[in-house]
Amino acid sequence: MMKGQIMKSSFQKNLQKKVFLRSMLAVSLSMLLFVLGQTILSVTRSAARAGAALDQMEAAYRMLEEKNTDYLLGANLERAVTALLEDPADEENIMEMENLHRRFLDSIDIGSDIVITDRSDNVLYSSFSSSALTSYLYNYNNAVIYQADRSGEEVYRAVYSEGGGYADTMLVRSVRQGGKTAGHIALYISGSDWNYYLSEADFDGVITDERDNVMYASRSDLAGAANKFGGVGRGIWKNGENRYWAGVRENERDGIRIYALIYYPFNYTLTIGTVILVTLGLAWFLTVRGLSSSMAAYNAASIERLISEIRIITEGNAEHRISLETGDEFEEAAQAMNRMLDTLEELNRNNSELIRMNAEFEMSQLTAQMNPHFLYNTLEIIRSLALFDAKGAEEVIESLTEVLRYSIERSEDEVTLAEDMHYIGAYLKIQKIRFGERFACRIDLPPECLEIKVPRLLLQPLIENSIKYTYRTKPELIIHIRGEVFGDTLTLYVRDNGPGVEKKQLEKLQQELKRHDFRNKDGHIGLHNLSRRLYLKYGKGSGVSIRSPLTGGFEAAVRISRGCTQAYGRDPAERRKKCIRF
Repeated sequence: MMKGQIMKSSFQKNLQKKVFLRSMLAVSLSMLLFVLGQTILSVTRSAARAGAALDQMEAAYRMLEEKNTDYLLGANLERAVTALLEDPADEENIMEMENLHRRFLDSIDIGSDIVITDRSDNVLYSSFSSSALTSYLYNYNNAVIYQADRSGEEVYRAVYSEGGGYADTMLVRSVRQGGKTAGHIALYISGSDWNYYLSEADFDGVITDERDNVMYASRSDLAGAANKFGGVGRGIWKNGENRYWAGVRENERDGIRIYALIYYPFNYTLTIGTVILVTLGLAWFLTVRGLSSSMAAYNAASIERLISEIRIITEGNAEHRISLETGDEFEEAAQAMNRMLDTLEELNRNNSELIRMNAEFEMSQLTAQMNPHFLYNTLEIIRSLALFDAKGAEEVIESLTEVLRYSIERSEDEVTLAEDMHYIGAYLKIQKIRFGERFACRIDLPPECLEIKVPRLLLQPLIENSIKYTYRTKPELIIHIRGEVFGDTLTLYVRDNGPGVEKKQLEKLQQELKRHDFRNKDGHIGLHNLSRRLYLKYGKGSGVSIRSPLTGGFEAAVRISRGCTQAYGRDPAERRKKCIRF
């Protein structure tokens, strides 16, 4: 016995060690792949959006630069300014200047103001209002003119900013008469109009000159009090509480630098997804570890008990039956031996017992098919929401926790309908988060229904079936759950607004559900399993029936007859014999 215990302990430890190493490897690889995948996907998308934004801003700047430069150097403006320089007091010259600039503004999306001065820096014409033409603007204009003359450039560029807000880009040129400078034209391109021009874009942007002076910005706070923007490279950039993915492009020909800022918030989806992976990995590891630990003990005990039981029979006790409930191959071998002995000794006497054992086995198998299916679908919802809706994923996790707690911690086979509907409520919440406004469920259950005991997870496969066959074909998914009690029979109805079932297929399903025999079933496994499960547990009068009205939709009716259960207990064989009134 000591040797067997040592062998069992060694087997148990080796198995647990292998399970631990492989579990940790699987969980670590899953987390690493998830984090890398999310990070690469997020960075790739943001970089692509930043590239497209840079292209858009550069194209807008090029268009604006070309139109304003053409206007500034155009012959029409040259003639109008020359006439104004020759006779500043002539109203016709002033009117011509006003009309010319107004026509130009009508042809371009971003507005501008113009200031014309003579060689003595006297303002001959300005489109600025009298309040906007401050002494600061006048002095700044003269300073830029001085720099423009010294630069020798045909069109000199500068940036004008006063008292915060959006800066204006200045384009300045001289007007020459007789080989000498007779005056200057200064064009102030509106920074606030540039912001409006990009207001519908899904990004922020800044354009600066070589000295980091902000020429154009989509938001005034990006420029700051000094109208400067710089020191930002490609990648993540924080501005206060906001995070951006920054794209940068140098335009050496125009002497500008373009920044595209794509909103890049903290990736809560990545954090939540990692927590989910860790949680599921830990749960999986603990489950496998528990199974591996018990496997060695069960195997050793099962072999010892099976040999002991067989020895009793071989020693002459022919009426003895092997009692081994291990839930594995040893139990199947013991059951096969018992069936063989029962057949040889008293086939008729033990026939009902065999039916009971087969019925209980089949019922446990049918129940086992439904629970993993629901868990799989719920995890799929969490996986999808984790990529796009962190808050929705968090709500689904809470509902899933409630459902799992109900499924795992509740050991009884039956609960009141009220308790089961509380679980259904959590399940429906998951579906509501998944489908949003497309999904609606109405529940009409009188108090007398809620007090009756039913199998756990009773209506979940029917609701899941309605969702499966409705959501792909209908813009709205509507489910109606109602119930009634007549005599000792509880009837629950689940109806949807789906496409229904064709008449020929409907008749076939109805006949199969009446027979409670689905050896040749093809499709609608959930309905078959549920009906067979109720029939095995409660006997005749219990099961599932269906109909598909001509007006559309599909309705499943679940019937549970409690009279036989109360009168003759839960033995399926006894109910079949005695409950002949159903």
